[in-house]
Amino acid sequence: VIYGKYLDRRVSKISGITIEDLYSGISFAYTIDNFKTWIGNDEYILCTWGTDDMSELKTNCIFHNIEIDWIKKSLNIQEIYMDKFKCKNQISLENALINLN
Repeated sequence: VIYGKYLDRRVSKISGITIEDLYSGISFAYTIDNFKTWIGNDEYILCTWGTDDMSELKTNCIFHNIEIDWIKKSLNIQEIYMDKFKCKNQISLENALINLN
């Protein structure tokens, strides 16, 4: 199942994923079940690079009728990086990794 009617060009460009890949991929519900098994029931913190990932994860879970109570703690690593290195503008994950060697 695809959320929405199209694949955002930015997502396709960054990830290399095509609309055909989405149609032939595994379901979101199956993927989330596997992800939840992988992270386990212990304490965990979901880490993202930016502010949109957590809201998108929740939006997609709700769209697919998946409870979101398992999404508890999260950290925006980009925000921490930008604060630590006094960045005035957002920096891509790729450029941050290059800067950190």
